[in-house]
Amino acid sequence: MSGLLEMIVPAEAGQLKALRDATRDTLLAAGVAEALCERLVLAVGEAAMNVVQHGYRGAPGEITLEILNNPGELLFRLHDRAPPVNPSTLRGRALDDLRPGGLGLRFIRELMDRVDYLPPAEGNGNLLEMRKRWRPRQGEESPQMNANERE
Repeated sequence: MSGLLEMIVPAEAGQLKALRDATRDTLLAAGVAEALCERLVLAVGEAAMNVVQHGYRGAPGEITLEILNNPGELLFRLHDRAPPVNPSTLRGRALDDLRPGGLGLRFIRELMDRVDYLPPAEGNGNLLEMRKRWRPRQGEESPQMNANERE
């Protein structure tokens, strides 16, 4: 597994554009098709915003993002030191509940192939791992790949 990106940003809404931009640049440089790249940037941005809003709740803190490339799979890790969250209590809002906000978890789960909340090695905070199968733009088509992820 090769590391594509590791960055730390303050847990502030205004700092998340830099995180999204770095994610986009990294994925495009790795050969991820633009349409898939934008969906992955959305998922990472939603996860980071959840940390800011629901994890730190306005308190100062940091978010660490790692992007790793495994043959055929991208791994995104978001680590924070906010109070630990109980993953069994996390629920996305129903799509027919029409009001602003509250769809981040739904987007993350629908855009990624696997989402895991893990205990961080340091023992404090939260570690979110998100995985997505993919193939480079010039590569062969993967049999697991969703039709809307093909170029």
